[in-house]
Amino acid sequence: MEFRKLLLTLAKEKQIGILISSHILSDLDKMCSRMLFLKNGEIIESQLNKDSLNTQNIVLTVSNPSTIILNIKEIKLIDDVIIVDDDKVSITLNKNNTFQFIEEMSKKNIQYKGIEISNDSTENLYKMVYGRK
Repeated sequence: MEFRKLLLTLAKEKQIGILISSHILSDLDKMCSRMLFLKNGEIIESQLNKDSLNTQNIVLTVSNPSTIILNIKEIKLIDDVIIVDDDKVSITLNKNNTFQFIEEMSKKNIQYKGIEISNDSTENLYKMVYGRK
């Protein structure tokens, strides 16, 4: 905690960037204004300003993710959709489109067993980047 405060103070006073490598996502949420995700030594995703995220993540528990994902891709309101587990599909969209998206799923008779809706966070970004199948 003290070390985190020291780094933040140093970065602000000296107007410098600090590179932090960590698997403790809650610390990154508190400290970082920009994140890079690496895989095999290469940048695979860059989130320039996580504070300005206006996205929401919807995770559906479904019977057949492969079929569901095809139907969801037809809904133009989404930014991204991926299979994250054998029975889960993760959808990313603008927060302002959530209600309309759920209405569209209903119109298309997209059935699901469970739904989780959350605002984007470092943990969600991490799951999307490293959880892709």
